[in-house]
Parts: sequence; structure tokens; C-alpha cells
Amino acid sequence: MSWSLLLKLLMMRDCWVAVRLMKHVFDHPSYCGTTDPESKCTGFMCNGDCYIPRSNVEQAIVHVMVSVGCEKDVRNTLIHILERRDTSWAGCLDRRQVWNQRRPGW
Repeated sequence: MSWSLLLKLLMMRDCWVAVRLMKHVFDHPSYCGTTDPESKCTGFMCNGDCYIPRSNVEQAIVHVMVSVGCEKDVRNTLIHILERRDTSWAGCLDRRQVWNQRRPGW
């Protein structure tokens, strides 16, 4: 698969695939179980250690959205996911809250 087709797939139809990936990553911290040996991957040519940290997937999708997407794409994907997690996520960006010690952690 070429990178251009992958990029087109992520960005088409208001970033539908990217939104679904981000929602899945937020809801499930890893793709494979890490404690039970039976839940490890048994794919062809896989060494069984296919744990992917969710931060890697999040960073990749955010990088694509910010680099390639327009304001609408960022609003529909990233802002939507942040608002779904906590409605007051942007409160710490308020200029009056700069010195507030009770800022929410990202």
C-alpha cells in the first residue's frame, strides 16, 4: 500500500477513519493483551510481542491531522475527541488560568 493511498484513506469523508482510530485508541489502551500469554499475537512472522503503546498511534494520527488537515479536520477529530473525554479540556488555555495550580493534566 502506498503512503498516498493511506493518507487519502485517513483524510476522506471528514476524517472518518482517523476519528474511529482515535476513539478506539482512547477506549482501548493496547491492541493485544499484555498479561495473558494466550492473548498474544500469533500472526505469521510475528514474535508475539506486538504491544503498541497508544501514545505512538495518537502521535501519528495527530501529526497527520496537523500537517495535512485543514481547520475543519482538526476540529472534527482532535477537538471532538478531547471534548468527549472532558468538556473543560480547554480551561487551562485561558490566559487567566496560567498560574492556576489545578490545571487538568493532558
